Amino acid sequence: MDHFNDKYGKHFRSISMDAEKIFLSHSWPGNVRELRNTIERIVLLEDEETILGRHLLFLQSAPPYSTSAAQPGLLELPEEGVALEEIEKQVILKAYEKCDRNKSRTARYLQIPRHVLLYRLKKMGLPS
Repeated sequence: MDHFNDKYGKHFRSISMDAEKIFLSHSWPGNVRELRNTIERIVLLEDEETILGRHLLFLQSAPPYSTSAAQPGLLELPEEGVALEEIEKQVILKAYEKCDRNKSRTARYLQIPRHVLLYRLKKMGLPS
């Protein structure tokens, strides 16, 4: 938390009890990397001094879309709609981590030009 406070000029100092319960109950399939990314996301996007349970709601819910096993690549979208930018961000971040934060490999994996990936990473507030 201190590292990301310094990096983004924030002032997080503690974790609330409800946030701690969420942290402890989450399975952390991405291990330390997922935990680090979660804390970075909260510090980057929120303006508080305490990590709150509401900051971690994205850990408790299923993604707003899923792929169908019967028809690979077909997205099932919820009736209430989705935030396209959030889906794009999730896909880019997952690909970036899958490719060990290697930008060239990530761009190839996503089948986009490297300069487009760099632009989107910068737009998301990540080092490009």
